[in-house]
Formats: sequence, structure tokens, C-alpha cells
Amino acid sequence: MAGIFITGNDTDVGKTVACAYVVRALRQAGINAVAYKPVQTGIETDQADMEFYKQVAGHAAAAQTTYTYKVPCSPHLAAELENSAIGIEQIIIQIRQLEKEYDLVVVEGAGGLVVPLSSDGTTMTTLIQQIGFPVLVVAKSKVGVLNHTALTIYYARSKGIKVNGIILNECGNKFDPIEEDNKRMLEEMNDTSIIVKLPVFEPTALIEELQQMADSVLNERLLQACEVHKNGKRYAYSKK
Repeated sequence: MAGIFITGNDTDVGKTVACAYVVRALRQAGINAVAYKPVQTGIETDQADMEFYKQVAGHAAAAQTTYTYKVPCSPHLAAELENSAIGIEQIIIQIRQLEKEYDLVVVEGAGGLVVPLSSDGTTMTTLIQQIGFPVLVVAKSKVGVLNHTALTIYYARSKGIKVNGIILNECGNKFDPIEEDNKRMLEEMNDTSIIVKLPVFEPTALIEELQQMADSVLNERLLQACEVHKNGKRYAYSKK
């Protein structure tokens, strides 16, 4: 199985930006990665996040999706309101097909781990368990990040899900002792690593700045967290 699942410790923490960074950085490292967002809600067409992924990755085929809903709510409710049920089996089929076509599938979940996909108890966690991918947790650098992230990681591990690191989003561009302490405590409390600290990007230059950051240096922590091969070398996950 060749994939990584991007989840968040809350909604609106920047999973799409983080996912785009991961795909771009992997592709720049020679890994043929693809972004896959199985479920999207609150958008008019399936091209919104897909176009963003493709622009950041610089590759026309670097993104895929399956279910898109206009109503901005939980996937299970959006599916009910629009009379279009989410089939977890179909999502898994799509992921397995992408695994055959790409070196690595980067799956972006909707919301957090316990977001329901249907009213029968199927959640994002159910999907992760069935595909068997490790996860990266996206967390926004703000008050509450320690508690929210610890709860997310604790829950993931209690369900047998492997957590390979944290992506800390919207970090300041200047030294901040609170932010530095957050980074230290996140690693110590959760026995894992901060894979990358993403800054607050200028909205009008988001794509360009995200590309520049992904291209600037080979992020070996990311390669380890995604458990990929590079030039015959296995980047096995390490917390160091």
C-alpha cells in the first residue's frame, strides 16, 4: 500500500494547503504523487480544490475526487440532502486504482477523523482503517492546538491508525516563544515529529509561495513520514 492520509485536528485548519504542499514536495523529490480528495462539501463544482492542487503541483493530472456536494455541511448530511449517498467501497476502489498509477496517493479527508460519511456509523476513521494508510495530522498554530492535536492522535492510535507526524500550519514568520513551545510540546506529548511548519501565506501569492517553499529544500522528514522510496532508498518513518 502506497499512500498517506491527511487529516485535521479541527475543521478549517488548512488541510488543502498542507496536502498541496505535500504533493508538490514529493513530486519535486521525484515521487510521482497524486492528491485525492474523496469527498468535498460546500462547493459548486468538483474543480475548486482540484484546480488548486494541480496548479501547486504543476501537473494537470495531479488531483482526483469522487463525491462533490454544494451544501456546506457534514458529508453524511450533504449526501442525504442532495440524494447522492457516499459509497466507501467506491472510494476504496478509486484509491486502489490510483495506487497502481502513481508512486504515492495523498488522500485529504473531510474535516477530522470522526466526521460521518453516512448515518450508519461510517466515518473517516472507517475509511482510513480499510485502506491502511498512516496519517499526518494538520494543526493550526493557535490557542488550543495542544489539546485538539493530542485528542486527535490519541483517538487515531486507539483505532489502530498509525500517526506519522504533524504539519503545523499558519506559523508566524518571526520568532515566537509561544509557538516554539507549542512545537516542542506537540512532539513530546504525542511522541511524534513536526514534519513541516507552514507559514501564513500571502493570499494573492499563495500558489507561488507554496511552490517556492516545497521546492526550496528536500524535506527528508516528509519522505520518511510518507514511507516512500527515493533512488532505491527506503525512507522508513522515524520520530527522530
